[in-house]
Amino acid sequence: MSPDPARMPEIFRLSAQMQAECEEFYTENFVDVRRYARCVCRDWQVADDLAHDALLAAMERWPRVREHERPVAWVLKTLRFKLTRIEDSITRRTVGELPDLADERSSGLMADVDLHLMVTGLMQRLQPREAQAVMLCDWFDFTEREAAAVLDIALNTLKGYKHAGRHKLEAMLKASCSGSDSGPGSRKGDVR
Repeated sequence: MSPDPARMPEIFRLSAQMQAECEEFYTENFVDVRRYARCVCRDWQVADDLAHDALLAAMERWPRVREHERPVAWVLKTLRFKLTRIEDSITRRTVGELPDLADERSSGLMADVDLHLMVTGLMQRLQPREAQAVMLCDWFDFTEREAAAVLDIALNTLKGYKHAGRHKLEAMLKASCSGSDSGPGSRKGDVR
């Protein structure tokens, strides 16, 4: 007995060319989507699962997702909704914290991996919306309008989050490079 094609997920009904295109999209974007997930979710295992799940959701709906101007924006928005559902389900339970990577400096020049880990650790100190605004605009090269649409916030709100996030990140990077433990989280009025 053959399965009813109308009940099969769209991914299984795709042509070979579209399946290849879908797989290529997954491969090209997984690292960036995982990077975004790791900056907005403190538990790296959960972040990796979120990145994978969001990309799989895109693959399952590929004919519709590929029509978007920026399909990766659809994936990031899906990831954000999945994270919100997880956070809602564990309301008061805290997720494991990342180690304070800002204090782990290697001698001499830092390797790219160490720098990436340090910046990711510093991004964890920002408010979630600040980190998301900085990542979307600076790492993913989204326009401010596109980033605001992904986050479902007003354009001016996004600009405020982006400005605050950049300012705090710059101060933390300067403090980290100078060896000082003072940063935006330690000054009066700043919130971690």
